[in-house]
Amino acid sequence: MGQAPMMQNPPMQGPVAQGSTARVPVISADSRWTLGGGAAIFIGSLLPWVSATVTESNLGLGVSGLSYSITGGAIAVSAVFGLILIGLAFAMQSKAARGTLVKPKAYSYGVPFIVLSALGLLGYALFTVAGIVGFTENDEFGATAKITFTPSVGLILLLLGCIAALIGGIKVMRHATPRTR
Repeated sequence: MGQAPMMQNPPMQGPVAQGSTARVPVISADSRWTLGGGAAIFIGSLLPWVSATVTESNLGLGVSGLSYSITGGAIAVSAVFGLILIGLAFAMQSKAARGTLVKPKAYSYGVPFIVLSALGLLGYALFTVAGIVGFTENDEFGATAKITFTPSVGLILLLLGCIAALIGGIKVMRHATPRTR
């Protein structure tokens, strides 16, 4: 009787641990951009966002380096935003999202990823511009003061994270385009 054909396992990418047949999946450079952007947003949300300065007070006082804190709600929303982008980045990297014969499911993850990254960048940029321009604050005694703030490490990391995520999302979508037959 003839021998049955032997089934071969498809080759896997990634390094092999010594004495092991398991392979670690390789994350593409494009996916590293997306994951890094989401991680930067998450970390940036936990760091100080701004340092405030009060000037042009009608009381003749100018206070510099005033401590101004971002509310816990904004911090929590930004941290969750970073985690959502990290989740979408992992979803785009998943094997099911990288089909080659059919239209990849990466589009269903990539389009929301790019839209969220762009909206995040727009929101954080508007917040930064509003702080640099400043605003007037009145108290109950009729005193007014102009308050401006400059971005600190957290806000800069949020902006850079959105930029990295947007670039990575666009690159992933470009490489997820199905090949013609």
